[in-house]
Amino acid sequence: MTDEANNYHIDYNKLVNNAALILQAKEDAFYAKDLLGIKEQEIAEFEQISGFNATPAWDIYNKAATELENERYSNARDLLTQVTPTLDQIQVDATRLTTKLLAQKNRFFEWIMNNLLSILSALLVIVLFVIVFYKQLQIILLQKKINGLLIETEVLQQLMKKAQKEYYTDGKITKSMYAMKTEMYKTRQEEIKSLLPVLKKEVEKRQQQRLEKILK
Repeated sequence: MTDEANNYHIDYNKLVNNAALILQAKEDAFYAKDLLGIKEQEIAEFEQISGFNATPAWDIYNKAATELENERYSNARDLLTQVTPTLDQIQVDATRLTTKLLAQKNRFFEWIMNNLLSILSALLVIVLFVIVFYKQLQIILLQKKINGLLIETEVLQQLMKKAQKEYYTDGKITKSMYAMKTEMYKTRQEEIKSLLPVLKKEVEKRQQQRLEKILK
């Protein structure tokens, strides 16, 4: 407009046309800005009411905001017109997914009802198995613990011999280190020595209970 007005040969028609374009651009800018605010509220209310994730709609909104900032008003307007259809599609997709999940849930419960007798029979077998073999399982676990302690006893004995060799023969460790190792190994050996009779007695007790139960 300035260049045309400063021209010696003024083209008044061009000035009028440019003025009309400026006015139209101004109207487009205000319209796009108002529409941006409306669509922002529409998306926010959609998420709040429906509880669905409206990320695709927000992506469109952000692109439109960028177009508006760069004064590409028609692009911003065209993008914003896509917001409502996008929200509608999100609603449709979510409803379809909910319906599918509900149908799968109903089929699952229907399968349970159709196979209820088999399921209850299987559970009964499992319960009976646990009841019958529970005592035996306890005995096995106790025996395993006893075997583990016996192995640990042998390992401690080997460690004692190794510490003696490192101190008396090889001179690899100090007297204080040897004393500390020896004390630690002996303490653990005493713990195992006091624990083994208790565990063995418990195994014998449970074996006797199981035998009595079988005889009955």
